[in-house]
Amino acid sequence: MRALLVIVLASLARPAAAEVDPPSKWVAFADKKLAIKLRRPANAKVDVHGGALRVIGPELPEISIAIEATTDRTTTKEGGARQLHVEWTIAVPRRVARCTADAADTTQAAHASAICDTIELEPAPRAPHVELHVTSTGLGDGAAFERAVQAKQKQLDRCWKDALAKDAELGEGAASLHRTYEKGQLATSDEKLASFVRDAKPLAKCVFDVVKSVAVKASDAAQIDVAMICLLY
Repeated sequence: MRALLVIVLASLARPAAAEVDPPSKWVAFADKKLAIKLRRPANAKVDVHGGALRVIGPELPEISIAIEATTDRTTTKEGGARQLHVEWTIAVPRRVARCTADAADTTQAAHASAICDTIELEPAPRAPHVELHVTSTGLGDGAAFERAVQAKQKQLDRCWKDALAKDAELGEGAASLHRTYEKGQLATSDEKLASFVRDAKPLAKCVFDVVKSVAVKASDAAQIDVAMICLLY
């Protein structure tokens, strides 16, 4: 009986293991310089070292978050816990964050994975520009025509930037111009827009007018194709 009492008293005297609050009670963390946000338990700490973060706390494995610049323009979030290893990749235009941890048990792995899943990474600053693709057949000097269109780069970029200034949510897209010539004269003209999520007609008029201002010298059958891909990054 005395031995049992000693065991009970010893267990009562032992400090209770710290518990991780449910995600609904986690607190926000943000770093403006790294342009990243996440949520973590109130008793967890976030350390920042250069372009990396470390989340540590009771009943958590050490969680590492590394941020890098990329050339990719996609937005994705994927990852999870595989056995006791946690790995998430959060990608936004021109930036990526990789969140990893190696847990001691499945509970730690679940908590670490949940923290990684809260990460919000801001894209790199916008750098709107138009990517030009010019081809032609049958012109007297196709190379000269293509150079003349390429020389309009600044004007086309200005069309795109002005359109975004009026509607920042216009979204990326493409404008294409296809023209055919017979006996040196314009025969057909086809203008197309693709992928823009808002009304891009004012932008279309601007870029098409710029391209149409380039002289086309054709003595017989000819055609030109100009594709203008309007990119945000």
